[in-house]
Amino acid sequence: MKKDYYLRIEAINLDYFVYDTHDISTIRGGSFMLLSIFDALFDNLKEKLKEKIEDIGSAASIGLYEIKNTTPENAKDIKSDALDFLNTNTGFHATFAAALVEIDKKMQFKQQMQHMVTEIRIQQMQTASFSFPEMVETKHHCSFDFVRPTKEPVQIPKFEGDKPSASVEFRKKYGVGVKNHIYPKLLGLGPETKLPVTSDLETLTANKTNTLDGMMAFIYMDGNRFGKIRDEKCTSTTLYKNYQNKIQDGLRKPALAKLLEFAQNPVNKSFRTNNESGEIRLETLLWGGDELEIIVPAWQAFNTVQILNDIFDSNEAKFEGVNLTHAGAVIFCKHNLPILQVRKYAHELCDEVAKFGIPKEIDEITTEHNRIAFFHISEFDLIKGDVKNFIKQHQFPASAENFCFTAADLPELFYSLSQLKIIPSSKVHAIVTALHAEKTELYERLFERLKKLLGDTATTELIVTLDSLNNAPEKWMVVSDLLKFYGEE
Repeated sequence: MKKDYYLRIEAINLDYFVYDTHDISTIRGGSFMLLSIFDALFDNLKEKLKEKIEDIGSAASIGLYEIKNTTPENAKDIKSDALDFLNTNTGFHATFAAALVEIDKKMQFKQQMQHMVTEIRIQQMQTASFSFPEMVETKHHCSFDFVRPTKEPVQIPKFEGDKPSASVEFRKKYGVGVKNHIYPKLLGLGPETKLPVTSDLETLTANKTNTLDGMMAFIYMDGNRFGKIRDEKCTSTTLYKNYQNKIQDGLRKPALAKLLEFAQNPVNKSFRTNNESGEIRLETLLWGGDELEIIVPAWQAFNTVQILNDIFDSNEAKFEGVNLTHAGAVIFCKHNLPILQVRKYAHELCDEVAKFGIPKEIDEITTEHNRIAFFHISEFDLIKGDVKNFIKQHQFPASAENFCFTAADLPELFYSLSQLKIIPSSKVHAIVTALHAEKTELYERLFERLKKLLGDTATTELIVTLDSLNNAPEKWMVVSDLLKFYGEE
């Protein structure tokens, strides 16, 4: 008897296919290979099954399909063929898990989704965390992940002489080849459209005319309770599809389009390199689903955050009456810091500071929960312990919470920084040093001396800003940490 089925397939254990090296091209290759592979899978299945299959909510590294009017045996064959396609087209280097259930009209849609997710998690726990490399007789290990075996140096443009493993080589080649096609593909502009972007972080941050030459900003943003919103509100295939469309077409695509438009505007020339191609200084490590990770030059971080928040904090950021909010973190650092370490700091700052106190009940989430935290680590090669305690130790009397702002607070932060740009940096340093040492009287004298120094040149707005800092001296730590990154072109 022919019946209808749900098929869910997930790429699992992403750390061993995406985040197992510090090499940007390899990370980009693994991430965007998984992002595009499920579109290719659906095209493959649709060609075979014609109208008997529907995509009901694939996103990021997950494929979710409805298979119509088929036998149980054929449904199992479709599942097996889908896994074969995914494994073959990822070089057997990624790992996948799949669940197939017969559609039960007596059972709620979200219950059947939960059953499939549970089955996939069981498979994941029973599966090795990575695909085992081919056995080779060699004395060499991969020069990128330092674990997998490799044979001979591989000739990849710009990487001659390196010894990548088969897994790294596969992803790296893809990452190098796809970099100029990523954003047109995400925006649906067609496979032939190109948008030149920088290929490495050194080029992305190189700007000899800028005091922030060599500095980057790692930006991480994660949806607040997006999984719970999806589970509670998506009670049908239509709502599930509507939810994915809201995230991708209603939030992610408009934010990316606006950012790229800003970067290509002739006025914002420092968002591009000075070479003939005018490459955009933008690197994307993760895009889609609940999360995004991008890297921009440090001098464009605040512009980028504002652009993202203009979309994510808009009236359109709702689904079935629930606010779709984001928490995020921005890490300012040197471009040559190990990227996985920087990523770890950003995730910790987001999870422990920006996400702190997010309501468990989705109906209680408000736009006040659109938050982003900042931290500057270029003076440190390594952070010992967790980021939150590190900030408390090194930015006393400020705490990590002082470096976190709601989307509504950002304009005030940016305005304060613009006002304070005229203050001599030596005076700011002296005030911060006095606060660190808990020398209250010295701080008060320095503060009054600063106001006298400004004299008639200070505007009324600047004096108001200074007085607000005097009433909350811990804000001086935030000012001193972020001031250099504001307004630099």
